[in-house]
Amino acid sequence: MKTAAKKIVFISVCCIALSCSIKNTGDNPVDPITVPASSSQLVIAEMTETSVLLQWKNNGSVSPTDTSAANIVERSNDEVLYTAAATVSVRAASVVLSGTFLTTEKYYFRIKTITNSHLPVYSNVVSQMLPFPEPSELGISSFTASQAVLHWSDNSSFETGFEIERSENGSGFTKMKSVVANETSATLTGQYDSAVTYSFRIRAVSVRNVSAYSNVLQYNMAAASDMFSVRAGTFTMGSAPGTEEIDEEPQHSVTLSGFSISKTEMQQGMWDTVSQWGIRNGYVDLPAGKQSTAASSVVQYSATSVNWYDIIKWCNARSEKEGLTPVYYTSSLFAPAAVYKTGEIDIQNTMVNWSANGYRLPTEAEWEYAAIGGMKCNIWQWCSDWYGAYTSASQTDPHGSPSGTVRIVRGFSTGDYGIFRPANREFNAPGVRNFLGIIGFRCVRRS
Repeated sequence: MKTAAKKIVFISVCCIALSCSIKNTGDNPVDPITVPASSSQLVIAEMTETSVLLQWKNNGSVSPTDTSAANIVERSNDEVLYTAAATVSVRAASVVLSGTFLTTEKYYFRIKTITNSHLPVYSNVVSQMLPFPEPSELGISSFTASQAVLHWSDNSSFETGFEIERSENGSGFTKMKSVVANETSATLTGQYDSAVTYSFRIRAVSVRNVSAYSNVLQYNMAAASDMFSVRAGTFTMGSAPGTEEIDEEPQHSVTLSGFSISKTEMQQGMWDTVSQWGIRNGYVDLPAGKQSTAASSVVQYSATSVNWYDIIKWCNARSEKEGLTPVYYTSSLFAPAAVYKTGEIDIQNTMVNWSANGYRLPTEAEWEYAAIGGMKCNIWQWCSDWYGAYTSASQTDPHGSPSGTVRIVRGFSTGDYGIFRPANREFNAPGVRNFLGIIGFRCVRRS
């Protein structure tokens, strides 16, 4: 027992002496050993099908003489088994990894910091599937018995082309055409039957991947012959300060998705056809309307003396009659049982299925944008929006004020003095049926 005690004392004394000798060395100081901190805030800054850019915050503090210190970038396909993908300086804060990346796989990355004197430390783990944005806003530029001209928005940066598919009357889709990268329009030639409803969709393709499909565009020549397509775009809405009515200010930038709008005000014959079908199918209080008696030969056939509630119920009836999804509901759940069919209900913006492919009233932004493009106007026309004040903020696909007491009316009547201005705003109570025959409407559908 005494012998063991002497050995313990001897070792302790030696350790103290060694410690003192290290601290007192002046000519060749030894760098302090610092436990390295892990890299943090690792993010995937960019990802394509051939490379991925990783960036992180470098928190490491290691000795300059530690030549083995490094950051090892590790990659995994299952977040269990990691393999080294690259080795970079311990002071690096980014790296580009080359490889093959697919839209069907999820990839995991982390940074392992190593030194010659401590166990490795790890950063946070980041993961991502290869983003390959699908084309959007697929629309019709023109449609005849011999060709369909489509347009879309290209949202990808690395596609090699696009594939366009077509369906007839809800049957399976068939590939119709391939177009090269960066194109945003295509012409499909062939024989098109006015009795057939055609559906189109498009996807982007690359060397190794395919995107999801765009929106499905449906088109029937007989049903759509009264409408024309308006391409997506940005315009300045309203009037300049001090030039026109105060409620047309301030001017502001509005960006709209593509849509189709009636070429003329809705005609009485179409109103009657849809109303008669609607009354037999639950839309029991649709009025007869009144054929306009204004002087213009075009206006003579416009359906008027219908109020805002009548029109949006009629739009739902037309949608259902043509096999489309109704737009207006009595709740925000958009259930079939909640389709707006009867009564006078103040439909709020949250009760409008803006993504549905059925008919609806135009927003006043859509109406003004189409009018600027050359839309002719003969009578005042209902819009979907509550009347409210403008702001100067830029907007995308605005739906107007969230609440109000009167609805927007746009356009011009042949009985009014002055000239037609697309920015001119008027309003009317939604329950009023104007029996002077000067307020009608147009329909729109999303592209």
